[in-house]
Amino acid sequence: MPLNMQPMKIEISTNDIKYAEKILLPEGESFDTERRDFIKKLDTIDLQAVPGSGKTTALLAKLLILERYIPFSNGSGILVISHTNIAIDEIKNKIGKYCPRLFSYPNFIGTIQSFVDQFLAIPFYTNEFKKKPYRIDNEIYNEKSLFLYNSLSWSTKNYLDNKKGQHLDAYEFFSTIRINNNKDLLREGINGKVFLKNKKDSSESYIDIKSKKETLMRDWGYLCFDDAYFLADCYLQKFPHIKKLLQKRFRFVFVDEMQDMDKHQYDLLENVFYADGNSISKYQRIGDLNQAIHNNISSDDCWTVRQNSLTLTGSHRLTPEIAKVVKCFGLNYQEIDGLRKSCAIKPHIIVFEDPKEVLPKFTKLIKENNLTDKKHPFCAIGWIGKEKTDSLTIKCYHSDFEKNHHKPKIDYKCLKDYLKYFEKREDSLAPSRKNILNAILMILRKENEKDETGRNYTITKFLNCVKENDLEKYNELKFKLFEWSFAIKKGEDVYEDLKSYIKPFLKDLFPDINFSQQTDDFINLSESSNIESIEAEARYKKNNFFESDGIKIKIGTVHSVKGETHTATLYMETYYHGRNGKNGYESERLSQQINGNKFSETKVYHKQSLKMAYVGFSRPTHLLCFAVHKDRIDDNFNNKNWEIIEI
Repeated sequence: MPLNMQPMKIEISTNDIKYAEKILLPEGESFDTERRDFIKKLDTIDLQAVPGSGKTTALLAKLLILERYIPFSNGSGILVISHTNIAIDEIKNKIGKYCPRLFSYPNFIGTIQSFVDQFLAIPFYTNEFKKKPYRIDNEIYNEKSLFLYNSLSWSTKNYLDNKKGQHLDAYEFFSTIRINNNKDLLREGINGKVFLKNKKDSSESYIDIKSKKETLMRDWGYLCFDDAYFLADCYLQKFPHIKKLLQKRFRFVFVDEMQDMDKHQYDLLENVFYADGNSISKYQRIGDLNQAIHNNISSDDCWTVRQNSLTLTGSHRLTPEIAKVVKCFGLNYQEIDGLRKSCAIKPHIIVFEDPKEVLPKFTKLIKENNLTDKKHPFCAIGWIGKEKTDSLTIKCYHSDFEKNHHKPKIDYKCLKDYLKYFEKREDSLAPSRKNILNAILMILRKENEKDETGRNYTITKFLNCVKENDLEKYNELKFKLFEWSFAIKKGEDVYEDLKSYIKPFLKDLFPDINFSQQTDDFINLSESSNIESIEAEARYKKNNFFESDGIKIKIGTVHSVKGETHTATLYMETYYHGRNGKNGYESERLSQQINGNKFSETKVYHKQSLKMAYVGFSRPTHLLCFAVHKDRIDDNFNNKNWEIIEI
């Protein structure tokens, strides 16, 4: 059907909602009025939802129902955007088997990054440079940045060293520099401030840095994630009609966790799918603006809910006792109806003198209330994890705490590492499959095997090469990739099988290849070359837990538990940007909210503390504890919403 046809009007019925309830909700349960109103609404709206409100489930219900109307009469589709692959996997796992059409053309379900890459950045790059970018990834971009940094002039390096600010070294600072549409150089990423302007008499340092950045992007094809947004913006400015094409392609646009969007992501989505209210797409933004702790937008510039909006005030996670406390910590005050009635434990303030006594006390409270972690974990969290000598951090409560742990990379030094380190995603073989292919590409790079354009192979180019040369070998490789990935998922060791397969397979494909000692070392290394990462991972697993009397508590930062549900949560106050050691703790900045009053402060750090407390306090289903030093709690404190316990 042509895209300019008027789409058939869709009205969601009670029977449609009953259909979704049978799939998504436990037997006998149904959506309440708030959720039904949102599910039925198909216009451009915002949904402001409190923690634990089931907003994502309500969105899934809407998608299940819309699937029944696909394909739309005018050939358009549905766009669903979230932040992480884990969130996308959750959508696929819960409704994928009921919605086969939703996960195929013309619809798109993916992360904001994958959407920008596929529909804007890569098409523009290809049009401008007559080739596709080689890789869009921060990690490999930073690795290549180091190579180019070394080729900068001495004076430019010296200039960067003087301007590096908070960065450890000039190279690290160089890797954060971006170019905007005016060809100005920005510090600290795409949302950073201009520090070198594009002028007729631009300095040698400007010319040197700009040249290296353009080499990395244009000539080598390595892009960081910020570059993708820069290219997307260039595309929209040069070809503004692209907005209309995207609006015609996607009749409905749903953005989950809208509050987590960074400024450049927020601006792009507004530009394309809201277009000052003139968009033909139905654009729905879903989230909780009180939980905006991940983005770079200042407290005052955060996502603002439009007039045409709905709210979900009922929280299935929180009890009335916890909800009564949490609502006072919202930057934008909103009533919260705690719907969990299975227990009635008043939130506790643990007043301490020695922070080392707080976790043992928390475990005792868990024990006394007969709580279990069978469904959700017990967690202790704080804002600041980095060790400091003169103020409280998480390490003061738990000295073994380590903030960072090993994260999967793209490239490793030996084959075995590719089979161990990859993103663990539930019910998905894609990450391990991708890692095996990346290991093969690493061998091709070591042997200097290039594609027809003289560039290193990408996964797509490599698979196409195999398919074009030998279809039988291509099908065999696809089967082997599935077999290995499935075995890895079950915890089996596929190293020996993969090791014996790779060289003969590549020799058939590239008859002139002569495997170097470098490649043999890469394949045959029996001990992992990534000892530091392995040890760090082991320490992380061991050190970030506190265990006492059979109770195991996971220790982490507030950022690390965003979106999680806990049975019991301990929020440990920490110090952040105070003055002379004072007014830097949550208990100092948020004393009015602890006393049950709405927030009315205008100071930036007070707002940040408030958001942290809101996210942290809204995790538990049963027990909330807040650890406060005795010097920062009023002797006459007598708020009935809290139980005071001194240790």
